[in-house]
Amino acid sequence: MSSDRASQKNGAAQASQAPHRPPPRAASPASEPAAGAKSPAPSDLVQGPVLPSCGGGAPGTDSAAQAEQRQPPLRTRSGNQADGGSAQNRARKTLTRVSSLRERLEALAARSLLRAVRQLPYPKRVAAMGWLMRRVLGPLAGGDRRIAANLTLVWPDLPRAKRAAIVRGVLDNFGRAVAELFSGPEFARLAATSTVLGEGLALLDAQHRAGRPVILATAHLGNYDAARAFLIARGFRVGGFYRPMKNPGFNIHYVAAIESIGTPLFPAGREGMAAMVRFLRAGGMLGLVVDHHIATGLPMPFLGVPAKTPLSAAELSLRYDAPLVPIYGIRQDDGLSFCIQIEPPIPPSDPRQMTEALNASIEAMVRRFPEQWFWLHRRWKGFENHRKP
Repeated sequence: MSSDRASQKNGAAQASQAPHRPPPRAASPASEPAAGAKSPAPSDLVQGPVLPSCGGGAPGTDSAAQAEQRQPPLRTRSGNQADGGSAQNRARKTLTRVSSLRERLEALAARSLLRAVRQLPYPKRVAAMGWLMRRVLGPLAGGDRRIAANLTLVWPDLPRAKRAAIVRGVLDNFGRAVAELFSGPEFARLAATSTVLGEGLALLDAQHRAGRPVILATAHLGNYDAARAFLIARGFRVGGFYRPMKNPGFNIHYVAAIESIGTPLFPAGREGMAAMVRFLRAGGMLGLVVDHHIATGLPMPFLGVPAKTPLSAAELSLRYDAPLVPIYGIRQDDGLSFCIQIEPPIPPSDPRQMTEALNASIEAMVRRFPEQWFWLHRRWKGFENHRKP
């Protein structure tokens, strides 16, 4: 897909029929967080309809044996890969400038850290990166202050203890997601076994059988790449749009990592957009992460505060007659597994109205799982001085 945290090369031809796979694990609908989950305190956090949805919350522990038992054979390719070569090769070709000394040092430090944690077994690796981000890297970079400022902007009456708990949860989830991203095949195998809930899966099955396109709209919540990996493993042709990282030296490694979870991927830019359009016209499913600041976006309320919001997901949905389906990868209490929430499609109308409905879907998920959303974003850039009535 989907998240600033990652997302997704092209396929012009129809994928062959996927091999038979056992159905996803069933789950009981839950209107309350699972035992041990972090439940929001103020009523403002739990507004919105109560529907059958994924549970989740504070990470726990899982043994290496348990994680290994849940991992099926891996499938990461979705569709014909002939159009445009790998995203990683394009990342090398489109490197327009030489990294500065600072960027080279930053890339070296990041690669060294990731290489070190990869020596750990997968469950311990993910937990270790969560701890490191929560206790060391996040506070060192000022991430805890950014999260707290955003929480205060949106929920000014949030109790201090609850705000501190959310800050820790956000940094922990971010660290885990980084470890998962750079553990591609292991992460994808585990994500392929995810529980799935929601009314949208039947529609995706029907669109896949008919060779019709879908826009999969997601947010920086939990780990949206879990949903991408799950659908690819099911045999769907799922591609994703991503924005290259600013550090050109590290971007090559970043693209290689998201490719290892699944392809095709479409980078921002003319070539990527052209490949993305061909993919949609050929009946592919396109993942878009839609909860980030866009300078040219339309100001819309998000969690009660104006935020510049892209209309692109709704516009593509209308232009290519592709259902707009909200989808989320919710981290479960063990800190490793996921529940894939696939909602019914947004009713087609006009781009603004559809985007407002999409925002409402994301808001409901953020209120339910505030510690899993990426509050590090400058989502309300330009409206930081807004005061709620």
